[in-house]
Amino acid sequence: KPKLPFSPGGEVAGVVNSVGEGVSNVAPGDRVLCFIGTGYGGYADQALVKAEMVTKIPPQMDFVTASAFLLTYGTSYYSLKDRGDLKPGETLVVLGAAGGVGLAAVELGKA
Repeated sequence: KPKLPFSPGGEVAGVVNSVGEGVSNVAPGDRVLCFIGTGYGGYADQALVKAEMVTKIPPQMDFVTASAFLLTYGTSYYSLKDRGDLKPGETLVVLGAAGGVGLAAVELGKA
């Protein structure tokens, strides 16, 4: 249980305001998505995050989609690549492909 006061939310999307010394993967003004890490703070106006948790988003992707993208596609990617060690040419069976994570797994599996 978080200590009060707190801001809920763990996945965020927005524009980089500033970066710390040595950060090279993003710059001020970049549109990004990020997992905050603590699971709290995503509904705040601003968030302080680790640079390695930030990913640039394409210009055509809105922030609402980007915020939701991390949970579904991030979970599927981790499952297929890191846990399942899926290789090109292998067969993938997705049980429950009607939900967000399952649909993402089908799309990533085809790629």
